[in-house]
Amino acid sequence: MKKIYSLALLMVLTVSAFAQRTINYEVTLASPASSQVITPSTQFTIDAVIKNLGPDALVATDSTFYFLSLSGSYLPINGGVFWNRWGRTMNVNDTIHVTFSGLTLNYSQDVDSNRTLCFNAIPSFDGGGVDTIADNDLTNNSGCVTMLFKAATTSVGQITATTNGLSTASIYPNPAHGNTTVNVNMANTADVYVKVLDVVGRTVLTTEKSRLTKGEHKINVDLSNLQPGLYIYQVNMGRDKSSGKLQIK
Repeated sequence: MKKIYSLALLMVLTVSAFAQRTINYEVTLASPASSQVITPSTQFTIDAVIKNLGPDALVATDSTFYFLSLSGSYLPINGGVFWNRWGRTMNVNDTIHVTFSGLTLNYSQDVDSNRTLCFNAIPSFDGGGVDTIADNDLTNNSGCVTMLFKAATTSVGQITATTNGLSTASIYPNPAHGNTTVNVNMANTADVYVKVLDVVGRTVLTTEKSRLTKGEHKINVDLSNLQPGLYIYQVNMGRDKSSGKLQIK
């Protein structure tokens, strides 16, 4: 789990110098169960429970960064990771459920094997970056189950997920050259825009806001003014966010 926490640890260290509040997340998985048997066609639900152990409250303008990992490797959810703003206060000992339904795992292997699936969550600073928070104890930020993956030699791919109640986005092609397309699945009508940041967190591109209705949409992003290299993209969909790495070649 060390490698997939490198970004998370960087976020924590970055905000710790300015942190006004400390929140300790405890993450558990209510579903699936460790007895779950997985094949490439198996559909199941992830129900992750995030509990705030304090000592401070998560306020309505704070966000939460969360992602999935499988046997220590990062797995994108619909092509990225998520920053989600709950839009309400999460007091000490409050819990929030994050649910992914209709989830399938695509993989290729010759023999049956046990793999550990984890849901990982970290509190993040608010949108303006003024009132920052930190989680100084990451030992309980992952809820994990070990499941039996049946041999499958004909299916190859990454995790695919359908979410309940969240707007989601994925980006293709990635790596990209000249432009790329963001595929958005809106849970509700909201303003949507895309930001691209460099590796030190500076915003280098922002698209105009579009009012998108519930359902699927495509947004073309012109990358022609950006130099080749590694970037971070953020798709802002009302209160929901999707984010991940973007390679420009």
